[in-house]
Amino acid sequence: MNTDRYKTPAGDGEVVVIPEPEALPDLARANAELRASYDFRILDVPAATLAAQAREEFLGPARRYTESLGVAPCDNGAGMIVATGHQPEFAHPGIWLKNHLAARAADRLGGTGLNFIVDNDAVDLSRIRTPALEEGELRVRDVPFIECPPDTAAEEVAAPEGAADALAEAARLAGPALGETLAGEFAAAAEPDHALASFVSRPRRRIEETFGVHNLELPVSSLAGTGAFRAYCAHIIANAGRFAEVCNRTLDRHRAEHGISNPVEPSPNLRIEPGRVELPFWVWRPGEARRPLAVVIDGEARVLYCGSDQAARFSGDEPAAGALGRASLRFRIRPRALAMTMFFRLFCCDLFIHGMGGARYEPVNDGVIREFFGVEPPRWAAASATLRVKPATPPPQADTDELRQRVHRMKTTPERFVGEFIPADAEASDLARRRAELLDLSGLSKRERRRAFDESKRIAARLQERLAPHILAAEKELGRAEERRGLREAIEDRGFPFFLHSRAALEKLYGA
Repeated sequence: MNTDRYKTPAGDGEVVVIPEPEALPDLARANAELRASYDFRILDVPAATLAAQAREEFLGPARRYTESLGVAPCDNGAGMIVATGHQPEFAHPGIWLKNHLAARAADRLGGTGLNFIVDNDAVDLSRIRTPALEEGELRVRDVPFIECPPDTAAEEVAAPEGAADALAEAARLAGPALGETLAGEFAAAAEPDHALASFVSRPRRRIEETFGVHNLELPVSSLAGTGAFRAYCAHIIANAGRFAEVCNRTLDRHRAEHGISNPVEPSPNLRIEPGRVELPFWVWRPGEARRPLAVVIDGEARVLYCGSDQAARFSGDEPAAGALGRASLRFRIRPRALAMTMFFRLFCCDLFIHGMGGARYEPVNDGVIREFFGVEPPRWAAASATLRVKPATPPPQADTDELRQRVHRMKTTPERFVGEFIPADAEASDLARRRAELLDLSGLSKRERRRAFDESKRIAARLQERLAPHILAAEKELGRAEERRGLREAIEDRGFPFFLHSRAALEKLYGA
């Protein structure tokens, strides 16, 4: 698969959906037919049976979780499922597009849209970036929000009491700079909530209702507690060596085919050591940072390790899923990115919609599914968009390159600027003429050239002293231009949250 076409659109207002939005329902139907033909087993359970079990197990919790966000769950029971997912962060319009597409495709299928909240991933919500007006000048301000420890899953992070106030402050700052946006509506929909995921997801989900988006919501932490997920996890553990070999071989091939030199892109290989194999899952104790999960073969038993700590132990004839259930009382065991979307696609939905980042690594999953499970993988879709905020007074353009070159010339060839800045300075004019003569080295011996060069440097230093106020002024002008350019680049960043845009702009972008 050519991943080069999965690029984020550069132009303001551009939308990319692969394949076309109209093709998504047919793609889901084709995937459902393909899944019905699967004959592989997870442990001793047919794949179709496990998929039915997964849906039965997570749809109820998804309805209840969605209801807890303050919206009425809307799904079609056993109908087809179109899913997407993202970390519990502030989605920019290109990410939020996926939720709209999932809802529309599900509506056309008479099925259910579903958003997986990837709370097993680490997030950065330390600040809310927003354009603001300060004394009439446009700036980009950072409003302190929620401190998230490095490499700690979002499900372990609490939303502090003042988090709602930070949203209100961001809305207050954005208003004068951006005019009409959804920031106030977003802040008003926020409610105190201990859990970061639900605190961040609630206002997003309530605003989605007003756009006709009625997806169910489910945190991955809830999905990981289902029997179907534990069976999937146990199956990979039981076949850890083979899975790791297939995964690593597929990753190496993907890097070679696409000229990727970074060994951790799109994901690091799983470590295989004598008697010990790294698994495609995270593990941690409640409140701790995530660590890779590994399995050690100890005679007839398999032992799961969180670093050097034993997380679970089970014998060859003991149901591994049961051991994982007991381990979950002390440890969190969650899927890493590849294993997560593989489970989504094989057992949870009829179509999964990626962003462009996921689209660049999902071909690895296609290869693993073909080789490890021995079936053709379900197809997936990818989508993204770019929408830039629209300040009432956009920052001015600034050509820093020309100014930087001018400052450089004033310092290295000051004689060229004597006539411009100090034409009445007779001594400076004489020095300028003398330096121009010294730089003409034709016909001079090596020693004479050296002497002329040294003298020209001394004259340049004297001219720089006379031009010092003008050079300083040019440097200050360059500094101001660099600030304007930096501000413009910051304002044109496509990553501002969707709620810093107007409803009209978003509706136009999504064709609503």
